[in-house]
Amino acid sequence: MGFFSINNKTENRLKDEVDAKTQLVEQLTSEIQHYKDQLEKARSELERFKISSGMASLAPDEQMKKYDKLLVERDSQISELRKELDNLKREMDEQLATHSKKMMAVLNEKDKQIKRLDAGGAVRNAVAAESDDRKIIATTELVVIPKNVSEKKVITDALLSNTFMRGLSQTQLSKLIDAMEKGEYAAGTEIITENGTGNEMYIIQDGEVRVTKGKGKNATHIVDLKSGLFGELAIMYNCKRTATVTSKTNVQVWKLHRQIFQMVVKSAGQEKDEERYQILKSVKNFADVSEGKLRKIVDCLEEEHFDEGATIIKQGEVGDNFFIIKSGSVVIKINSPEGEKEVARKSAGEFFGEKALLSEDKRSANVYADGGPVLCLTLDRIAFTNLIGTLDNLKADEEVVENTGPERVIPDFIKNSTFKDVNIIKPLGAGGFGLVKLVNFKASSSDTYALKCIQKHRVVQYGQERHIMDEKHILDSMKSPFILGLLKTYKDNKYVYILTDAYLGGDLWRLLHQRGPFNDTVGRFYTACVISAFEYLHARHYCYRDLKPENLMVDRHGYVRLVDLGFAKKVLPGHKTWTFCGTPEYISPEIISNTGHNICADLWSLGVLIYELLSKKTPFRAKDDLAIYEGILRGIHSIQFPYKISRKAESLIKALCRQDPQERIGYQKNGYDDIKKHRWFQGFDWEALQHEKLVPPFTPEIKNENDTSNFERIKDDDRSKVPDETSGWDADF
Repeated sequence: MGFFSINNKTENRLKDEVDAKTQLVEQLTSEIQHYKDQLEKARSELERFKISSGMASLAPDEQMKKYDKLLVERDSQISELRKELDNLKREMDEQLATHSKKMMAVLNEKDKQIKRLDAGGAVRNAVAAESDDRKIIATTELVVIPKNVSEKKVITDALLSNTFMRGLSQTQLSKLIDAMEKGEYAAGTEIITENGTGNEMYIIQDGEVRVTKGKGKNATHIVDLKSGLFGELAIMYNCKRTATVTSKTNVQVWKLHRQIFQMVVKSAGQEKDEERYQILKSVKNFADVSEGKLRKIVDCLEEEHFDEGATIIKQGEVGDNFFIIKSGSVVIKINSPEGEKEVARKSAGEFFGEKALLSEDKRSANVYADGGPVLCLTLDRIAFTNLIGTLDNLKADEEVVENTGPERVIPDFIKNSTFKDVNIIKPLGAGGFGLVKLVNFKASSSDTYALKCIQKHRVVQYGQERHIMDEKHILDSMKSPFILGLLKTYKDNKYVYILTDAYLGGDLWRLLHQRGPFNDTVGRFYTACVISAFEYLHARHYCYRDLKPENLMVDRHGYVRLVDLGFAKKVLPGHKTWTFCGTPEYISPEIISNTGHNICADLWSLGVLIYELLSKKTPFRAKDDLAIYEGILRGIHSIQFPYKISRKAESLIKALCRQDPQERIGYQKNGYDDIKKHRWFQGFDWEALQHEKLVPPFTPEIKNENDTSNFERIKDDDRSKVPDETSGWDADF
């Protein structure tokens, strides 16, 4: 049994081995056939090659020579390919080097931005256009330079594609297009020089320009332009050019001077507002309303177009709008069992739908555009009631606020002093036109004061004579403890001087970057101090226009005081001013878009200040001023608020930074009471603040009256290098 079993196993094993070898033979046979097929294919390819190359009829030696020749040609082709690869590599290296330079330029700009925003960085400087009295051309003398259709199209397209120009009205655009003059530059001409000053904007008509940053071998090529607009910041305000623009070919451009631009946007805006004011004044319901309130209503008006036959009002609907016909005519009909019956017709200058300003009553008639298109000025009831209240409020007299307050006690030794009596101790800070210095008097060396030293030649250079004079007069009239007051002024051939109290706690910007960002409690206190200052200024119709932590000084007790009123201006209720000024990150959209501004611009900047106090950053910070302005025009709702800012604070910031100035909290009928009652200020003791009985969150360390440790060290200026200026603009200083 065991023997047979073993024999069977052996037999089975031998069969398995035979089967395996049989499979191996079949596999080898298959592979041999595959190789035979490949060899045959190769022979066929060789024969085709011989025939196509003419080698089939050649002797073996000649075939070898031909092969050698083909190999040489192949080597030549490979060599050419290598050259092409080398050229491509060089081009790639050059492109990488160019991109590297561009990247370094971007990084350098980023470094500047970081330095500006970090605690150790430089404070932010304000910008400004010339004051209104430096116009070189009167409105009636605006020159119209002829242009053909294609030229006007080039200019129009460039203006409408620009962020800062597309908001202009059709009238403003037409006047700007007419006023632009042609300029021609040969190839290689430097049209704009980096860090130079300029007052013109350019639109390319023909040719190409190159934009670079840096000089000589370190110059970085940014971009080449064959169309479009460049240099637009220069028509807004005095600023240094940020790049060099050179004509790459012969170039034709259209140029626009800053003063012409400002004159056009201001005059066109004023004409529009005046036209609407006169229309409102002719409406019987508004006949006895004060000018200030009427002009406020003017800003609430919207233009609406209706095609011929369009239904403007439908009987039975709830009405929200009051209509004033600017052009065209309407027919008014009422529904009856017999059909519609005409009851009245109205034309330009007349109005309808006035009941909508009183209540939400249903419309009592149908109104249709008749005899052609109709243009109406519409007034929304909600906007009207938020801004003014009711029609009854219109008749009430506007409150006249006297400039009352405790009289400043100025020592006799200051009243009777001359500049020779002033002893300069050391500089405290730098401004746009000079330094602020800590000083005392020979008659009383124990008390110190701040002396603002303003270089007269720089004031004239930047056209700020009127602003400096305004600052002096406004400071002289201030009687609020939250606003810097004037003690004395002096002048000589080089400077005008403003003597004020010295706040030795330093500025809020420095405190913010040492101890911030602040929580809600701390931020509320400092914001409330600013609100107290703004409420005082705005009640007297002064627009401040340069709010930022750098202009808020901390006194020895820890309260903040509003200083530097160089851009402050009196703007009567409902009126506007048009000068571009302020610190870029705080400037309101209506200043950027040249639509005219008033105290609403300060409310916008108050919202930005709260954001910065609570996050240590501004909402619209960016790598350069142009990018900042573009962000501002996009609006606060495009900003992602950081988690550090509470929902209540965010709500107030957004209410202050509404894109429409008339909708900002604080400008409505209840004024600053709306801000004080906002939920972010819930529980805040406003009365205690006014009497300075609240305990400030931080009390600065001040050793003595000469202690400047809360200020950055700066170098004193060299008086001998300051040129004389004797034009006489400061005769009444």
